[in-house]
Amino acid sequence: MGGRVVESYGEDPYLVGELGKQMILGLQNEGIVATPKHFAVYSIPVGGRDGGTRTDPHVAPREMKTLYLEPFRKGIQEAGALGVMSSYNDYDGEPVSGSYHFLTEILRQQWGFKGYVVSDSEAVEFLHTKHRITPTEEEMAAQVVNAGLNIRTNFTPPQDFILPLRRAISEGKISLHTLDQRVGEILRVKFMLGLFDNPYPGDDRHPETVVHNDAHKAVSMKAALESIVLLKNENQMLPLSKSLNKIAVIGPNAEEVKELTCRYGPAHAPIKTVYQGIKEYLPNRKFAMLKRL
Repeated sequence: MGGRVVESYGEDPYLVGELGKQMILGLQNEGIVATPKHFAVYSIPVGGRDGGTRTDPHVAPREMKTLYLEPFRKGIQEAGALGVMSSYNDYDGEPVSGSYHFLTEILRQQWGFKGYVVSDSEAVEFLHTKHRITPTEEEMAAQVVNAGLNIRTNFTPPQDFILPLRRAISEGKISLHTLDQRVGEILRVKFMLGLFDNPYPGDDRHPETVVHNDAHKAVSMKAALESIVLLKNENQMLPLSKSLNKIAVIGPNAEEVKELTCRYGPAHAPIKTVYQGIKEYLPNRKFAMLKRL
């Protein structure tokens, strides 16, 4: 994920693929479409930054396939993901969200993908405004639909895309056969989920019993404890001695809360900072907290 490492499982394609596979299986077992993102070759922005620098990744075809595509292949072929989000970036000069090679030849023909492709927010418009490969909005709409995109997302009114799409269709840039395919790929997933028989399945109270429940918090704590690697423990500094009376907690993350949450995850997650945790571990001591020396 490059600049947004909080959303990433790691750098190892096997680890990412296995964790992603289990996430997809778990979600779709609950009758929810899992949508792996961001497809593809999105994890190497310039300077590790997100957004505007994310263009032209210099990745050889073998590296692309074995490192950057393999976790997606596993999520689709082995876990059966029914959604995919296309990315902002290009590859070899072609924006992925408008690439027939990525969205049709790789996803559908090579991997047998049976779901729909949804764009990252504004990725469609970037063909025209950032990558500048389409001279008009009509050409932009035609390229993404012909490439294999099903759903456009942005924080702007739907007509900003629908009107250019209609003009592209009327000008013969998109065939009705292709349009039927794109719509059919969405409807097939809805039929598979039973949404035409029951458009509002499930119990909206159920997530409250699952998210942050005691069993899941226990598993999370176990995973956190078992994943810690202590490289050095000079003079048996850890665990902190109960005889300590004065403790200084120093560093920019000592009392950090905002950077420990993600706007794509559960809301209102109970956060305990490093400073708070140490104070609870050693109550009634004299504490100092400094963000920097």
